[in-house]
This record gives sequence, C-alpha cells and structure tokens, in this order.
Amino acid sequence: RLVSSLIGSRVDGVLLAPVSAQPKAVELLQRANIPFVLINCIPEDKNISFVCSDNHEGGRIAAQFINTHPREQTIVITGFSHQSIEHRLEGFHDMIDPQVSLKHYSQIKTQEEGYDLVPHLIREDSIQRIPTTLFVTNDNVAIGIINRLVELKIPIPDQVSILGYDNIRIASSCRVPLTTISQSSVEMGRLATKMLLHLIKNKEKPEVLKHLIKPKLICRESSD
Repeated sequence: RLVSSLIGSRVDGVLLAPVSAQPKAVELLQRANIPFVLINCIPEDKNISFVCSDNHEGGRIAAQFINTHPREQTIVITGFSHQSIEHRLEGFHDMIDPQVSLKHYSQIKTQEEGYDLVPHLIREDSIQRIPTTLFVTNDNVAIGIINRLVELKIPIPDQVSILGYDNIRIASSCRVPLTTISQSSVEMGRLATKMLLHLIKNKEKPEVLKHLIKPKLICRESSD
C-alpha cells in the first residue's frame, strides 16, 4: 500500500528494505518504471540493484571466532525468519568446527524474549554450570540475555560468552558491552542512497548496481 502511494505521488526513486527476496513491491516499481534499490536483501531477480551486508561472511566470522574460543557447548539463537538470518546460518555451518557441540533455539525475536529465555537455558542446558558460548543473531535479543544473566549473577564471559550480530548503537553501552558482528548499516544506507541517485540520473540508460559490504567482528567484554 505504501509503495502504491509513492508511485501515485510520482516519486523519482525508492529505497526498499523488504522482508522477502522477491516482494510484491518490486513488481509494482518495475511496472511503474521507477528506479529503486533493495537494502539488506539479495533479490532472486539478477536484474535488480541492491546493497547488502555479506551475511554468509558474517556467519563464517562468527564460526571462526567460536572455533578459536572453544567452550563445552555452543548455543545458536535466532529470531525472525529473513534471508539475512538464513545466510548467516549457512555461513556459520559452513565454517564451524564439526567437533563443536551445537544446539539451536529459533523464534526468539525481542529483548524481552531473550530475557525470558535464560531460565530455560539454565534448566535445559545448565549454562550456569557448563561453560557456554551463545551466538545470538540479533543484538537486541543478546542484550536481553545479558540483562537476565547479570541479575542472576552468572558471570559474563567467564561462564557464558555472548556473541551478537548487527552492532546496534546500545551494544557498546549495555550492562556488559556486547561482542558483535557489525553489518555497517550506516555504510549500507549511504551506498544505497548513492546508487539510487545514480539510477535516477541515468534513468534512460538502465543499469544494475550490486554491492556487498563485508561485516567485521567488534570485540567487547561479553566474550573472551
């Protein structure tokens, strides 16, 4: 509905951050011949411009970190179903040492749900007793987990090491500053805007612009 409204307003171009790799909005923009760039999504259609973090590489970076900082168990915690999460997990499983003991929890989407998950991790996985690494594919969820662990006086990172993903603004200032993987959201937005302006300026000569941004590990106090 929003995209239809933008088309009706005769906008020059659109930056689109879709949930799926082939959203309905793309078809509407293509039919209207309006330049657009997808953000944080690699489209199925190879003729669509996009800028995206290299989530496969981000998953590999997470796995390499865990491989070099082994614990008795590693628990992966994911949330929303999205292409970016799927690619992070693919990269992670490609790189993780097969000797690493893995368990996976999904559909943990918010800081509150991360907070509420901790008693389950204590009861079912004995994280208060078994040295554990948590790889959480969303910083907000990781921060909820940190808050509950601090309240329960479970030592971070001595007992539970936590690796997040996204490097959101509060990751550096939460109760235990969070080790995380930065996907350079500001750079993604800057590049997408630059690409869109180029497409608008050269509308009569259509191009397909593609850019993958390499993520990087940001080490803080939540990990070894």
